[in-house]
Amino acid sequence: MNVNRLVILTAVLSLACGSPLESERQIEPGVWGGNTMSLVVGADSAKAAFDCASGSVDLPIILDGHNRFSAAGTFRSEAGVVRPGSESPAEYAGTVTGLPGTARIMTVTITVSPTANPEFTLGPFELLEGREVTLTLCR
Repeated sequence: MNVNRLVILTAVLSLACGSPLESERQIEPGVWGGNTMSLVVGADSAKAAFDCASGSVDLPIILDGHNRFSAAGTFRSEAGVVRPGSESPAEYAGTVTGLPGTARIMTVTITVSPTANPEFTLGPFELLEGREVTLTLCR
């Protein structure tokens, strides 16, 4: 095999295997919505809304070279008595499928770590880019 073919084969295999040639990128600002969750992504943060709960990520959400993300944030149940400072640390993790400018889908799971209770997981939620949803608010 000549050197040119070897270089091309190496480049193709590197791309297929998820090499460092793939770069990280920020999820563009916009609205993502599903049946029981909405995520509004801003340039520097994201706000999540659920039926009877809310949450946030206070940094940009970054996709890795495989379109996966993991971002630290908070989660707050809004059912029952809600006390000030009742937010719990949470990890928002998932994937985005599709290309920018097409119908993209975000799958997200939230792992909540309350201080006084056991850790629990919400999701996975399937959100469509550009879909605005109406959620049930608890009172």
